[in-house]
Parts: sequence; structure tokens; C-alpha cells
Amino acid sequence: MLERMGLRVTVADNGLKALEVLQDTAVDIILMDVHMPVMDGLQATRLIRERRELAEVPVLAMTAAALPKDREDCAAAGMAAVITKPVDPNALLDALLRWVKPRAPASITSTSVTPAAPDGEDATAAPLGDGFPEIAGIDRREAVQRLLGNATLFNGLLVAASTGLHTKMDAARSAVLRGDHPQAASQVHALRGSLYTLGAREAGALAAQAETSLRSTDPTATDLCGLGQAVTALVTAIRRALSSQTSAAPRNIRAVSSDTATPTAPAVPYTAALQSLLALLEVHDVKALECWRELQPAIEARVDAGLREPLCAAMAALDFTEAARLLRQLEATA
Repeated sequence: MLERMGLRVTVADNGLKALEVLQDTAVDIILMDVHMPVMDGLQATRLIRERRELAEVPVLAMTAAALPKDREDCAAAGMAAVITKPVDPNALLDALLRWVKPRAPASITSTSVTPAAPDGEDATAAPLGDGFPEIAGIDRREAVQRLLGNATLFNGLLVAASTGLHTKMDAARSAVLRGDHPQAASQVHALRGSLYTLGAREAGALAAQAETSLRSTDPTATDLCGLGQAVTALVTAIRRALSSQTSAAPRNIRAVSSDTATPTAPAVPYTAALQSLLALLEVHDVKALECWRELQPAIEARVDAGLREPLCAAMAALDFTEAARLLRQLEATA
């Protein structure tokens, strides 16, 4: 989203890594998630404000918790403003225009980042673009608006969500069983953000309720059953949609697994096909599923079971992160 607004973006996974990045990277603005592992955004901002070279760099808080007390905490830590999650692209752009000092004459003349309608069509009546599959539990129109019509990003988020939502849900349940309610709240907070970004409003609302309960004076009363059922239903629908997309996609890659090739299917050298698949996996591009389907016979013919079986299992589970890790191993021995 930020890159489509014309910004160059550097990402850090938590507050501590952000401080490390800022040691040798000059930035014009910092978007700081308030709730993060290792070091949260409030502590990271306090430390940023202690560094003379960063004292004037605006820090905008990114949080789903925007009660008056939360805003006071953000201001006390040295944050300039609060951007509530789920993020409204127009509100984010307005904040950027206010706080970022342009290095060249601004080319943005409007605060609207709604995807443009085709020539001659009313933007408010424009049909939804291709690449945003209809999925039960997801408001497709909201997803289009939130992601600025970026279907590639949406499908990447779907792939990540197909495993990531269950991972966060399981982590929250485990934390509750251990009696670690702050950690459970942190996991549900992350889950809530993922759900709202996808446009899964009903499941997101359940996550918001669960998070509030986990942060209350009596967190033991929290019931995660309804949220868990909603997440399971959503993941099932997402996987069904991804499978349908893959089945409908035209086949245009075929890895060479022998010295012969048919004239009807363009052959791609095995190593190049591995590299293509790895590139797609690393950005969670749904096209990786089709690429995998074409490459899998060659992998099964060439790779020993010790690596082949976990790779096939990761792809079957749509765990692109694990599949990419295994594929890097495979590429190193190819």
C-alpha cells in the first residue's frame, strides 16, 4: 500500500529491530505498531526520542486500540499521531501528507487513493476488479478499497492467512491454557489485524471482543470457541477459493525432467523453474500453486524423500514460508 503511494519502505519485525535499522537508515517517518513481540512500539518510541538524530522524525502509532488512555500513552511516548487499525488508506495518506516533508514538489493533489475506474465509468459504480475471489466471510468490496485494488497483494494475504490465522489462533489458545492472558491478548490482537485487513469484518469483531475480554480485570472468563469456529470456517473458505483459482489457471510452465520435451508445452530448465517457484513463495504469490503443480513431477523424480515429503506437505498445507525454506535447501543441492 505504501509503495503504491510512491514511498520507499523499510520493514522491521519488532521495536528492537526497528532501532537496529535506524542505526544506519535515514527515514522521513516511522509507522510504529504499538503491540509487537520482543519490544513494543511505546518502548521503541521512547528510545528513538532519546537519540538526537531522530528527535524530529515523526512517529505515527498503528493500533487497533484507540481509547483515550491508549492515545495518551502514545503521546506520552513521543508519538505524533495515531492511525487506527484496520487502516483506512485515505486516512493513512492524509496523515502522511501532514507529517512527511516532501523532498521534491508534491505530485499528489488529492487525498483520495480509491482505485480509479475505467475511462468513462463512474468510480462509485465501477465493478470489482479481477483477482478478488468471492469468499464467504470476506467483504470483497472492502478488501478492494483497503488494498487499493491490489489483487496480487490480496491473494498473497489469502495464502498467508490460510496457515497464519490458525497459527495465531492456536497460539492464543495455548497461552490461555498456560494462564498467560497478556500473551493470549497479543496473539488475538495480531489475529484481529489480519482479519480486518482481509475484510473479514464479522470474524474481526469476534477477535476484538476476545481481546477486550483478555485485557479485562477477569480474563479467565474469555471464551475463544466462537472465534475459533469463525477462523476455521474462514480458512476453509480461503483454501477452497485458492484451490479453485489454481484449477482454473492455464498451465504455462513445465519443468524439464528429462532430455525430451513436447512441442505443445514450453519447457523451463529445472533450476530456473525452482528459482521461479521460490520467488513466488517468498512473496506469497498465489501463482506459486500453479507453478508447484507443474514442477512437482520433476521434483518427485529427482529429490530424495527426506526433503521431498516435507516440501510436498508444506505446499499441501499452503505453508509458503516453510516451503520456501525447504526449497532453498533443495536449490542449494540441485
